[in-house]
Amino acid sequence: HHVFADHPILNLHYVSVGFPDNFMQLKWELNNAPKYNQSFVVERIMATADDKTIWRKVGTVDKNTSDFIDTNLNTDIHPYQYRIRGTNLCNKAFYSDTHTNIFLTVIEPDKFEAKIDWTNYFGWKNGVANYQVYRRNDEQLMPTFSRDVGTDTTTRYDDGLNNFVQRFRIQAWENSNNADTSWSNEVEIKYAPVLWIPNAFTPNDDGFNNNFIVVPGAI
Repeated sequence: HHVFADHPILNLHYVSVGFPDNFMQLKWELNNAPKYNQSFVVERIMATADDKTIWRKVGTVDKNTSDFIDTNLNTDIHPYQYRIRGTNLCNKAFYSDTHTNIFLTVIEPDKFEAKIDWTNYFGWKNGVANYQVYRRNDEQLMPTFSRDVGTDTTTRYDDGLNNFVQRFRIQAWENSNNADTSWSNEVEIKYAPVLWIPNAFTPNDDGFNNNFIVVPGAI
């Protein structure tokens, strides 16, 4: 007569906004469950919801699957919280830890400036090691690395004259040797095109204002 101790543990590795930013990618791992024979249920809630008890089932996958893509999301409105539900051999539900994606917003505090702010990534046991800012302009399909801001959740740019349209994303790095990463939504700022037209020029060859030059910005 053998008693089998069933202590399954679900570890959610990350939730990460996709490219483009209208879907979410999830990855998890099941441990201590050699006889696991049930499906997994992916559950979601709006991270800003007042009532945190009403989780919505967004998908079911079989026991050999450890990833999921949640589609048709508007990630620019609010962050989402996820957890994975399993069912143990005694038919009781058990859950992974809960993870919340990074939610990024942008404002133009002054002409041709961008101030971006984001919410922390939640869910990693040892937290976030650092955040990195990526950005792209109209010509670029994918964002490129711009700066590392440590654990700050805000940063500013003042080079809007260089590109009329700028799009930003944040990548979080887990505080761990075997670090997972997670992307935020993408935000866009469109600067009003501007022409700077000098109101005086003096063609007297003194080296100042000798030519009438129109300076375009972000066009």
